[in-house]
Amino acid sequence: MKTTKHLVLAVILIVGLTGVAYAYPQPPPNPEVSTRLTLSANKSTVRANTPVTFSGQLSASKSKCYKNLPISIYRNGVLVGSATTGSTGRFSVVLTVSSTATYTAKFDGAIVGLHPDVKICNASVSRGVKITICRSHLGYRPGSAARTGCH
Repeated sequence: MKTTKHLVLAVILIVGLTGVAYAYPQPPPNPEVSTRLTLSANKSTVRANTPVTFSGQLSASKSKCYKNLPISIYRNGVLVGSATTGSTGRFSVVLTVSSTATYTAKFDGAIVGLHPDVKICNASVSRGVKITICRSHLGYRPGSAARTGCH
């Protein structure tokens, strides 16, 4: 009789532990994904009120963290434009530059995907890109842009 009780207790214990194992599965792998953001401009020195094309790329190890995501463009820390990345993470925006300034791109991060494939895309900021407004010197004459360093 004691052997039967021990066998029943052992079965209950094994079933109970197995149930606990199914009720509390292992945690999923870390869903955080690092991102990297670049920014460049097609010109670095321009006349005031000249359109400049800013382009860049959002990179990550998971495509969900770079496809079709919003990018903000800042001039000296003030929001001046926005873009959306394409399927490869590339983006482009044209802004009119009126004064010398440093431009940066910012990705605020995102939570993407559906359970159990949710990814937390970490925020990132590009390096600054300085755009300089050229100034004419005292001897400026129309058509002498090359002499002033202005393109």
